[in-house]
Amino acid sequence: MSLEPILIAGGIIAAVTVAGYVIAYFRDSATMRGYEELTSDVMALTKLLKAERFRDGGDLVVSGNYKKHPAIVRFSYADNTPGLNIRMKAPSTFTLSVVPKGAKASEGRVQVRTSDEMFDARFVTRTDHPTQARMFLSGKQATATLQKLCCSTKTFFTVMSGSLELSEMVIPSPYTGKHVSDHLDAMGKMAQTLAAMPGADAVKITPYRGERNLVVRAAMVVLALTGITVLLSAVYERSEQQSAVPVAAASELLPPAGVSQADLQRLPGVNGYRVATADDFDTNAIAWLRGQHRGEISGHLEGNFSGTDRGAESAYVFISESGPRAGERRLIILDDNQVLIDSGYKSLAIAAVVPKQYFGSIEWQSKTAPPPPDGDGVLLVRDANDPTSGLVLYASQGKIATAQPASYQSANVQ
Repeated sequence: MSLEPILIAGGIIAAVTVAGYVIAYFRDSATMRGYEELTSDVMALTKLLKAERFRDGGDLVVSGNYKKHPAIVRFSYADNTPGLNIRMKAPSTFTLSVVPKGAKASEGRVQVRTSDEMFDARFVTRTDHPTQARMFLSGKQATATLQKLCCSTKTFFTVMSGSLELSEMVIPSPYTGKHVSDHLDAMGKMAQTLAAMPGADAVKITPYRGERNLVVRAAMVVLALTGITVLLSAVYERSEQQSAVPVAAASELLPPAGVSQADLQRLPGVNGYRVATADDFDTNAIAWLRGQHRGEISGHLEGNFSGTDRGAESAYVFISESGPRAGERRLIILDDNQVLIDSGYKSLAIAAVVPKQYFGSIEWQSKTAPPPPDGDGVLLVRDANDPTSGLVLYASQGKIATAQPASYQSANVQ
């Protein structure tokens, strides 16, 4: 039997397979354009929510269901728009607005308090339904869930009739996918708590059903059944290409200079970053710091952050060198051989170590004293010209704690 018809048929199948992959590739590329650094996180969220991915203008949207609760996750780089917005359907029958202290609250006529004074010192909670809100907040589960949701002073959370909404001013990085999945889990638990409230059974929640493209699905089945040979060929070619990667490309994966080998094993995903130098900080802030600090000023800080007898530990201010976040700052504090804090900032004027023994002499913005430190802390100054822009990050009983000095210029640092 002649092999020519078989070869022709194989060529047609291969062409269709390649065309299918090309179409899928360009469709996914168009969806993720501008958000390429979130690809792995978005893929994980898509799987978690069994969701669809699409673009709404410049925003990237993931829409699906979290444990039968319709959920929409939106990422945005637009000005005056939250970097992260999560909306979930829930059996809520009243309104509740939680905003960082000092932020403008457009919802809720009545201010209510939770059972946690520390939480109330950082956030303001308002409602138009005080009786239902107080009943809801009286439960320990509700307050504990609110604390998990409002994980930073850039978080806004709202309970509306039939839904929950959380917004953060910037897209959390790194570990974006885990950050979002943790919020989804907390919102799911809050939805369960709301389901026990009087009148909640009157709110009907219908799971989200995405549009099904049967033609695409049928084509994918055909491609899966007929593309094994082409796939093996592609894997072989890919391995050949990878073996020929130039040495220059491999050098781009080298870790940043100035990081000790011991710390490098504990620092997550620092390729593509460099340790900040004195030239990266504000000149006015450097002048202030030189009045107390005689050593070299850089993004590598040392202190006993755990308060144990382990001795000096490291904190780093990194700077992203490429991508959409090029130039942005990233603070990582190591505490007892573990990462205590890993957070990003658009800009930082200066960073310095606040020794544990100096905490008691600092005047804080809050009237309530902050939790006692386990060890040393790190002072971040976001605007050298604004004395109130300082923020001290530290460990208290092994957990992250923050406090704002009344004036960073009055803080004793080393």
